[in-house]
Amino acid sequence: MPSALHASSPLAAALLACCAAAACGGSGEIAGAPGDAARLPASGADASTGTTASGPPLSSPTSYPAARDILLPGPAPRPPLQPIADIGLPTDAGCARCHEEIAAEQDASLHHNAWQNAYFARAYAEEKTPFCRKCHAPGADPEAEPPAAAREAGVGCTTCHVVPAGVVGTRAMAAQEKGHAVLGDPRLATPAACGACHDFAFPGPPGVTTGPMQDTLGEHRRSTESGKPCQECHMPLVPSRGGGSHRSHAFRVQGDAAMLAKAVVVKEATLEDGQLRLSIAPGTLGHAFPTGDLFRRAEVRATPLDASGKDLSGGAGPPVFATSREVLGRTFAPAPLGKSGMAVTVQRSDTRLAGPRTIVLAVPPGTRRAKWQIVWQRLPPWLAEHFRMRMADNETVLLEGSVSR
Repeated sequence: MPSALHASSPLAAALLACCAAAACGGSGEIAGAPGDAARLPASGADASTGTTASGPPLSSPTSYPAARDILLPGPAPRPPLQPIADIGLPTDAGCARCHEEIAAEQDASLHHNAWQNAYFARAYAEEKTPFCRKCHAPGADPEAEPPAAAREAGVGCTTCHVVPAGVVGTRAMAAQEKGHAVLGDPRLATPAACGACHDFAFPGPPGVTTGPMQDTLGEHRRSTESGKPCQECHMPLVPSRGGGSHRSHAFRVQGDAAMLAKAVVVKEATLEDGQLRLSIAPGTLGHAFPTGDLFRRAEVRATPLDASGKDLSGGAGPPVFATSREVLGRTFAPAPLGKSGMAVTVQRSDTRLAGPRTIVLAVPPGTRRAKWQIVWQRLPPWLAEHFRMRMADNETVLLEGSVSR
């Protein structure tokens, strides 16, 4: 275990949970079943990831077709790329020459910036482990620092669309002039294509069963939207420049405030003496809110206002009354693994939104008007401060309103 993880600071405990060395892991106490991606049903949908005339809706039937040899997208180590008939050695740049529109979407996505985003860079600087490298630079050997090309590529075209047998898409296509054949694997239109990188357990020593570090696919399976695949929201059909449509490769999520705002529905807001009550429920999403990274969270806030609507929390000046906050997120802590001297990571709480709930926030007695907000946060304020990242750049107000009595 890295020596930093023996420290008692919140960062040490958090990094133990986030990017632990192989001596660390989870425990059987955590509910959920990591690794469900391998058991998820495959879709019979034939929606293409390239340009299509219409693009049928994606679906998630209840059983896989017969077992197949095609490798699904996932973390390193992966088989080295081999030359393919008609195109030679496949590269992301080579894909972009023919698939310019989709490549431009990919280049602006979090997949492409998996290694280069500021949050990961700061976390990786403190915990340089193969566990981190295998998902954020899947085109390289995770046992060594990735070369510049793998860092630049992040999760690239070849990560998902090139396997030892050739180029793969959701449906088979014959080779065309100056092009290549496409192997058909309809699983690419299902959660199975996403699971290896977005649903996984904490790392742990041999023989130790660890709990889920990310359980997004498990959350999806338990959600009311389980009949829709991930791609329906995160790879929606968009118009193609040449006509028709294609599945977007921008991988909508962070940075798309409109999409994030659909995750929560405010049913009712009431103001009583000394408290603001906010009844909320999941909106259009197929997992907990928020999901993904274990530091991802949201804050529900209540701020008293004066009769003119002025914020009484003080703004840039000293606060008259503090803003009340309730966090939707998970907490983790290290716990000893018997007498081995090793530690495992256990989840201590999960307050994320997975069903209807009423949040009760304190306001000063006598408050006649108050403002409420639901704020998505990439990371908690204490970690932003540690990483010297501006919290304002890492949170988004999704919904807000005011209520009087």
